Amino acid sequence: MKIMSSCLQSKCRETCRLALGGLVVLSKDPSMDNSQVQVLSIYLFRKMMELVVDEGKKPLKTIVNQSLLPLFLHCHEENQHVAEASRETLHCAAGFLEKTDLQRVMKTEQPLKIDECLLAEDRSRAAQHLRRALRYLRSPQEPLREAAVRFIGSAGRCRRGKREELRAHSQAI
Repeated sequence: MKIMSSCLQSKCRETCRLALGGLVVLSKDPSMDNSQVQVLSIYLFRKMMELVVDEGKKPLKTIVNQSLLPLFLHCHEENQHVAEASRETLHCAAGFLEKTDLQRVMKTEQPLKIDECLLAEDRSRAAQHLRRALRYLRSPQEPLREAAVRFIGSAGRCRRGKREELRAHSQAI
């Protein structure tokens, strides 16, 4: 795992590609410690954002936007390595997407402001964020569930005018 981690940080694309292949193999091994694979996967995502050149950014922006909420919620992981990797990658994603408000809030480490920032930048995505957050209510980790509940409350306040849609989502719980 240490070798894989250093290979993923290499500037050589072939080395990163080989490390990714090894990570895929390890992730399929049932005896592998999942948190290590999770940490490396998060760092891999971050490295991918750093390596993408300008012309490749546009197709990746949608994926990075969709990853903001999961990264934010995983900042609350009980495993501190996963939480730290998520924080670092969320900050990198904010830079990749040029979301200066989110970067500023990340620097001050105000978790309650981060969810507001995610919702304020694009209120039309509040329903999508809400659906993604619902999955985390089933997490065995209490801190993740609590973060999801707080985010769902923020999303509900953001979507106040669309009560029927919110009611339908809450019944899915």
